[in-house]
Amino acid sequence: MLALYHAIDHKGPLSPREQMVNDLAELPLDTDVVKEARNACVGAHRALISAEQAHERAAASLDKVLAGKPDGQPLGQAESALVQHEIQGAEQALRQARDRFTPCEDRVQSLALRFGSQSAG
Repeated sequence: MLALYHAIDHKGPLSPREQMVNDLAELPLDTDVVKEARNACVGAHRALISAEQAHERAAASLDKVLAGKPDGQPLGQAESALVQHEIQGAEQALRQARDRFTPCEDRVQSLALRFGSQSAG
């Protein structure tokens, strides 16, 4: 479990990272404490991926709105509110994802101390 968890690069491309998180989620485990750690970390990574996707959607919305203003005209109130709402939602999702990593990392550290750095499973 720990080896697979440590192989997930939180800065890596989304598609391979999603697959690795899914692999981790499906990993058969026998020990409750290891399952709890796995579930906490899968949740944290999925929240991070979701937050990154929300950021991508917000950026795409902003690009679309700006593309409709080729002469540098200011955004309309509705356009500005929509983009601002999407950006705020993405930022909130990122904060929530970050908060989920604390229990994940605590559990991973506990497993590493209990079972060895790469052998929990």
